Amino acid sequence: MYYDKKIPKLATLLPKVKVDVIGPPTIKQKGDVVSQSSTNADEYWHFANFWSLRAATSELTDGRELFPGALVHTGRAIPIENRWFVQRLKQTRGNQLLRLVRAMDNALNNTSVILLIKAGQKKFLFPGDAQWENWEYALKKTAMQLSDVDVYKVGHHGSLNATPKTLWNAFTKKSSKEGAKGRLCSVMSTRTDSKHGHRESGTEVPRDKLVHALRDNSELRSTQELEPEGNLVLKLEFDL
Repeated sequence: MYYDKKIPKLATLLPKVKVDVIGPPTIKQKGDVVSQSSTNADEYWHFANFWSLRAATSELTDGRELFPGALVHTGRAIPIENRWFVQRLKQTRGNQLLRLVRAMDNALNNTSVILLIKAGQKKFLFPGDAQWENWEYALKKTAMQLSDVDVYKVGHHGSLNATPKTLWNAFTKKSSKEGAKGRLCSVMSTRTDSKHGHRESGTEVPRDKLVHALRDNSELRSTQELEPEGNLVLKLEFDL
């Protein structure tokens, strides 16, 4: 829920560190937090219909045969009179699978807790997987507090809809100058060979447009740096 207040017990656990919970809102505070829009021309790093991906999921299966022992045709061997039906069947299956994924996203991502942590002279923003419906409320309440964050943990592994452009544009410590003093540091937990989304439709994770913006205007650190050596921990140090 949206607290809009301090959490006293954390002061004992983390002395001299202030933690504010700025999201998500309750359903009473913002009813549409229970849903998740697939498109938003102003806030997302892409404008596309999510369901256009449905055909691309046709390969998602556990390998079991629907009709064991039946004659099987593959590729061009499928009789021409059956190809239309096979294509429609794949689209239907993909659509159903994506509905399940979207239902889970709607139920879970917008319940992510957005944390603003203040330690010494630094501000750290950790949004989890929060989507726009969660962010919209938080930004209306705390936009000024978020503008001067020093470290931004990139939301939802760098997906197209978890770093609203309103938030990104509000960061005052962005800089195109590498090594600039006080430059925003962005940290992304993701992987290069992610199976989520597709570059052809502009929904790949991490989203290229967002990564370019992060790299050009902040000190971007990503868990992708660990992949060549197979390491598990990305170590970062900050002077508080």
